[in-house]
Amino acid sequence: METSSGKHSIAAAIEESQKNMADLLFEFHSALDCPVWITGYSEMRKGGIFDSYTEKLKSLYADNKEMYNRLFFYRHFSMNQFTIDLKQQAKSGESVKKVLERIGEGYRRRILEDHH
Repeated sequence: METSSGKHSIAAAIEESQKNMADLLFEFHSALDCPVWITGYSEMRKGGIFDSYTEKLKSLYADNKEMYNRLFFYRHFSMNQFTIDLKQQAKSGESVKKVLERIGEGYRRRILEDHH
């Protein structure tokens, strides 16, 4: 977006960049047909820094339930948050893979479905 002076605004450039990154992720996910992990989702909330990215992901995955179900969200690895989450949410006898799937699905729903 250009301002009245003909220059691009920083906010518009960041928003466009986020939308492009969402497109690239979706393209990558489509090509490789593999699970995708997004770590560090706190700023993907409505009004957060990555709100545009979140909205674009929602639109891209809306018509592809199979790919949507292979998109997982996790707390960031910094300050050991990922491991803390894994330990706190583990159920007795549950494999690490199952715990991670459950956690990733729950955060995906929180971010993409509860994002208004």
